[in-house]
Amino acid sequence: MRSRPGYILREGLKSVFSNKIMSAASVCIIAATLTLTGLFMAMGINVNAFMNRLGNSAEINVYLKSDAGGRTINDIESDLKKIDGVRSVRFFSREDRMNKVSKEVYGEDGYVFGSGENPLRDSYILTISDLARSNAIGCEAAEVEGVDEVIRNDDIIGGIDMLTSSVKSVGLWIMLILWLLSVFVVYMTVRQATAAHGDEIRIMSIVGATRGFIRGPYVVQGMLFGLFGAVIACAVIILGYGLLAAELADVLPRNIISFVSVKRITVMIVPPLAVSGTVIGAFGGFIAAERYLK
Repeated sequence: MRSRPGYILREGLKSVFSNKIMSAASVCIIAATLTLTGLFMAMGINVNAFMNRLGNSAEINVYLKSDAGGRTINDIESDLKKIDGVRSVRFFSREDRMNKVSKEVYGEDGYVFGSGENPLRDSYILTISDLARSNAIGCEAAEVEGVDEVIRNDDIIGGIDMLTSSVKSVGLWIMLILWLLSVFVVYMTVRQATAAHGDEIRIMSIVGATRGFIRGPYVVQGMLFGLFGAVIACAVIILGYGLLAAELADVLPRNIISFVSVKRITVMIVPPLAVSGTVIGAFGGFIAAERYLK
């Protein structure tokens, strides 16, 4: 019994190198599948990081009524600060906003409207801590007495969210198809191995070997295909991501887009890819051996 694991592992390794062409095809297909999976994972990690940064700096503009019904600026500010998800509140008087607009349009000496005219409104800018609560925060702010209008960047936020969802959906279907293709290729490779050892399998069945003992080497063979494919995929992703992130960092503005570090990407994708590759290979090997034993 002590030699059983050693026998299964040894026979599994022998099977990997018994048909080099099919074995290489299996490893390459799994590597391609896991590479694409890892790329989508890396993209998702960066998109989530970007959305978190966007959420931490997302702002909502709150404009006040000219007649606040007797309420003071401090009263309104106190109510706005009580809203769950509001990280900070900044007040801009109508005079401050007019000076800013005038300088942007006409420079230091210009003035957009005539002397004493100012149609702008006092306002607050709310910085929110949770992008998912943007709509709820805007609705609560609009209900504060003295607030005239609330403006959110719903189009930008909604567009980013829609794009992210679309990419995830397309990526999920592509990965599912490639996963099935990988299982099929492993299945065909292991099936050839079981057919080549048909006499040996029949003899082991006659002398009373268990199905698990007979099936073990072929499951190990599939697991090794998956593990080798995962190693290749991880190497391609880590090297490719590092080079791409370094190139794009010099082109894209860092205050808008900042890539997640290679170290963090490595920690977050290597274990899942290694497990995924092993499971794909083991599943393909198990099905092939089980069908032959039937």
